[in-house]
Order: sequence, then C-alpha cells, then structure tokens
Amino acid sequence: MRLVGLALLAAWWMAWAVSPHGEAARATSIVGAVAVAGGDHAAAAWLELRHGEKSGTLHVATVEDGGVVEERLRLPAGADATGFKLVGAGEGRFVLATEHHAPSVLLAGGGWLEFSRFGPDGDDTPPRIDGQLVGLGPDQPAPLLAWRLAAAGDELVAVESGGSASIVWVLGAEAKWRPTRTDQRVLVGAGGGHVVVYTERGDGGEVQVGPGRAGEWTAEVGPPPCFAGDDPEERAPMVTSVVGLPGGFARLARRGPVGCVDGIRDGAPFAYQHVPLIGIGAARLAVADDGALYVHEEQEAAQLDQRRIVLPARPGGAFSLDARIVPAAEPFTGVRYRLFGGAGRLGVTTLAQRVVGGDTQVVLERGDAAPVSLAPERSFQPDYRPVLRPLAALPLALLLFSAVGAWRRHARVRRLAPLPAGVPLPTGRVAVEGELALDAEAPAGGLRVRRGRSLLTVFVEGAEVLRASDVRPRSQPRGDAVDVASGATVVAGGVVDPGVLYRREATLRARTGDFVLVGCTLAEARARIARRLASSAALLAAAIALIAAVAAR
Repeated sequence: MRLVGLALLAAWWMAWAVSPHGEAARATSIVGAVAVAGGDHAAAAWLELRHGEKSGTLHVATVEDGGVVEERLRLPAGADATGFKLVGAGEGRFVLATEHHAPSVLLAGGGWLEFSRFGPDGDDTPPRIDGQLVGLGPDQPAPLLAWRLAAAGDELVAVESGGSASIVWVLGAEAKWRPTRTDQRVLVGAGGGHVVVYTERGDGGEVQVGPGRAGEWTAEVGPPPCFAGDDPEERAPMVTSVVGLPGGFARLARRGPVGCVDGIRDGAPFAYQHVPLIGIGAARLAVADDGALYVHEEQEAAQLDQRRIVLPARPGGAFSLDARIVPAAEPFTGVRYRLFGGAGRLGVTTLAQRVVGGDTQVVLERGDAAPVSLAPERSFQPDYRPVLRPLAALPLALLLFSAVGAWRRHARVRRLAPLPAGVPLPTGRVAVEGELALDAEAPAGGLRVRRGRSLLTVFVEGAEVLRASDVRPRSQPRGDAVDVASGATVVAGGVVDPGVLYRREATLRARTGDFVLVGCTLAEARARIARRLASSAALLAAAIALIAAVAAR
C-alpha cells in the first residue's frame, strides 16, 4: 500500500511539474510600433504580423492618462501599405492616415491615402485621396512619397510633396477634398482648434487659418522679425514648421543654432528671440495639451530619446529643457526605438518598441508613470492546477491508509499479554506464547504449539495472522521455511477450550477479531511494527508538506 502511494505521489509530482500552469504562451506574432499622437489623451498604432502570414494587421488604440486602453481600429495591412501617421484633432479625437502604393506601379504612380477618424463622438471615414503625381520633369514622373497631415476638430488637411511642387488637399465642410497645386514650399500644422497652412512667398509667407471652413481667414506675413536688420549677406532664415494657436498661429524659423518663434495669439503678435536650437537637427514647433509651445526634433529614424526646448509663457522668459522626455526608470532596458507623441500633464508620451525574452512588445510610456503594455495580445496556456490539486488526495489517502493500518497493528500487538508458560490455561479468552512443535500440523488442520511442557493446538478461524516475513526487512531470512519452522515462536489470542481432541490436548480457537503472530517473538514484532508506524507517519507528513508547498504555487 505504501509503495503504491509513493508511486502515485511521484506520478502526481511529475504531472504537476510538466503540465502548464497558466503561463503566458510564447508570442505567435511580431509587433512593431508605427505611430503615436497626443499627450494625456493619446492614440497609438502598431503593426502585427503573425508567423506564416504575408499580410499584417494594423491596431489603433486610445490610452487615457489613467492607463485605460481601448482598441478603436483593427485594419488589414497588406504589402501595399507603406506609411502610417496619427495626428491629434483635439478633445480626444484623432485621425489615422495610411499611405498605399501598389508595388508594380511604385515608380509610375498609383499611390493613395486612406483615412480613419475616431474620437469620443464616434468614428467616421473621410474619403480617400487617390494618387496624383508631382512630376520632376516631362519624362521623369515621381510618386507622392512625402506627405504631411494636420487635423483640428473636423478640419483635415493633407500635403503631398514631390520634387519642387506640392498638392494641398483640404477637406471641405461637405466632406469632399479640394486639391490645390503649388510650386511653393508648403507647411501645415494644427492647434488652438484649427488647422494652419503656411505657404512661402519670397522672404515671408501666406498664412491660411481654418481652410475650407466658414471662419477661414488669410494673412500675408513678412520675414521672421528676430532676424531683421541682420547682415544681408547672412544666410536667410528658414521657416521649419507652423502651428495653430487660439486666435492665430505660430511659426518657427531658424538660422544655424538660433531659432525664432513668432506669430499671433488671441489677436496679439508675439516673438521669441534667440531660441537655442543647439543639438536639434530638424527643429519643429508643437503645442502641448496645456497650450505651451515647445520645440522638438522631428523624428525621421529610430531614436531612443529626443531633445525638447520648452518656451516660457511670455517672450523674454527663460527657455528650459524638458527633462521628462524619456522615462527615468530604466529608460533603455530592452528598448529598441521610441516614437514620440505630444506633451501633457505627465510628460511626453512615447511609444516604445521593446524586445524582452526574445518577444517583441509595444509599450506606451508617459514620463515617470508606469508604462502601459499594448501589444502583443497575451495568450496563456491552460492551467491544470485546479485539476491536479484534488488528485493529490489519492496518494495521500493511500499513505494515510498505510499509516492507519500500521497504527492499528501496533495497537493490537501492544495489547497482547501472553500468560507465562507455567500458568495453567484458564477457560475462555486468553493470549498464549509458545513454539511450534516438531510435528506442528495437527490432523484437523491446526498448529501444535509447545507451551512449556504441554501441547496446545491452535485453530485459526478468521483471526488476523502476522508472519515474521511481514515485519522483517528483505535483508533477513523470510518465507514459509522460516516462519513455520520447528521451534518458531507463536503468539496467539483466542478462546481456550479444554475439550478432548485425539490426545486430549487443549485447543485455542483464534476467531475474527483475534490476532496470531507466527515466526517472531512479541518483543521483535513490537519493535519492528513501531518502526514501520514511525516511517509511515514520516512519509505521510513529508507527502503532505510536499503537496502543500507545490500546490500552493
């Protein structure tokens, strides 16, 4: 019984060790971060490519400042999808643009843009922009590979550029695109609840605020005022970006490491002079969620960090470097690159691509806040612990049964108190001890036992019999030749009958409930059974401790 219990315990332990316990399954897909926008109210996009499949899936989700993730879009992404961009439209609304190019006509045109707009007030799909190529020359057509996007509320403007020309696409109030081709350099931005289109005109430019809407207005602006009066032979400043502000706009111009931010806010002009742009290659102007202006480096390749200069609330104040651009806690652990979104209360929102344990992950970070894992969708192996825990009762029951049996046998052996050999046998229930006689087998099937000088015939009629082979270890002599050899000790309890049986010998009938020990002395049996009881109890306790320690995990 004890060996069977130990075998079942070993089998249970092995099953527990090799069976899954609800661990995360190894990812069956590769994910990659492709776009992020917004600050406290952010949207993130990532591509998922499952192993063995040629086409991927584009996932787009919104993440609130409390870390609540809501997947908003799940779109197929085939081989013709060549670019993705997310822009914020204010008040938790976002626009996703996907650039497509048929591989067979990549150098001959055929590109198009598809849009998806989503937010708290619902989702909609603006009409797509079919490819219109900007030629580099009469015989050198080129596709629209460079494009920019700006959105604010229901305003949406896309600019596609190629060669020296651009096409400005304005989504009108009637939800139709209005394309305008120009040979001038065009910038587009958003903020303050409207879109701003800036077209260079000589040293200055033309600002178009709220294009395609009833409140649209246009203004001609001169060159950046910060560089007025400089040496005419100095290199002319270049306007690099434009954003919208309440009641106006702002533009960023630079010449070397010095920048100038000027524009109109709430109908009043302003200008920030001597903006330090050292260490910023492609400087761009942006508006934080709280309305503050800052300058950052445009991301054109994989980056781990980004330099941002925060402008003071009023011109003339001190510029500051945003120190929260990269999370302070282990910023580079497993991170391969980051995409940078907007700035909010918690800091700058970034979408990080990480590799952990051989699996790719997409994680959204906000300053010192805990990162939010977006992809991949975790799948878990089945958990067999609820099934295996009850099965542990089977080996425990067998070990307990073995221990209880050893305890019962130990109790019965200890209760045996044989009469001394010189005391006459009384009539009734008694326990005797003697040795098997030379002619031990009685004619009626009993055992002839010599007790002192007298003989006694013992009949086993349903009593429990314990042989020496049952208590002795395998290293000692065992078997019938030892247990019932002449001279072997016999201890028996039962009812004595002094009746006549052939030789007028007394008889002892050991019936159900009585106990007979054959082949070893009572002292030896007590010692060996006590050791068996102790070992059974120790095995049971060890099994309980093992199962409790293993099953508690």
